[in-house]
Amino acid sequence: MMRYFVEIGLFENSTGVITCLKIAKRLNQSMTSNPQMREIINNLKNHDGVMTDHDKVMQDKITLDQTRKDNKPVKSDKSDRAPSIDYEAVKTAWNKIMVNSPKVSKLNAKRKRLVKKLFDENDLTIDKFSNYLRYVSQTESWSWCFNTTVGNNGIKYGPRPFDYFIGEDVFLRAKEEI
Repeated sequence: MMRYFVEIGLFENSTGVITCLKIAKRLNQSMTSNPQMREIINNLKNHDGVMTDHDKVMQDKITLDQTRKDNKPVKSDKSDRAPSIDYEAVKTAWNKIMVNSPKVSKLNAKRKRLVKKLFDENDLTIDKFSNYLRYVSQTESWSWCFNTTVGNNGIKYGPRPFDYFIGEDVFLRAKEEI
């Protein structure tokens, strides 16, 4: 397919290296904040003297703790921000409700990202999350998640851990049953 693209002129082939200078010439430095990419774009473009600095963009360095010229502090709109997640409450809810699953001793960065994603994408609160845990822990169709089984390969599988239940697919399966 790439040979065809080269034949019709969409890409160039120079000693086995395929490039697309047509796209590169349309890039401008404001499309990236990476200094190396800005330099590459700058080198690819051969501007005349009229438009030499139009691509250079200053980085936005405004922070919430800065004050405006009229000395009024900059306020953030808290309604735009998602409420922070009480990860300790998530851990406590798990350990209290999911008595037949392995206990959670720590929510590391990976688990926190998964919890945040689950909460944000499904508009969850601690109460809703607890209701989800109660549902799967008390519903017969989910009882297999808490049993120890031996697979056909002879490997022993224990009750499903925290990471399994905070996965989006598992949560959606439970939500669709309710």
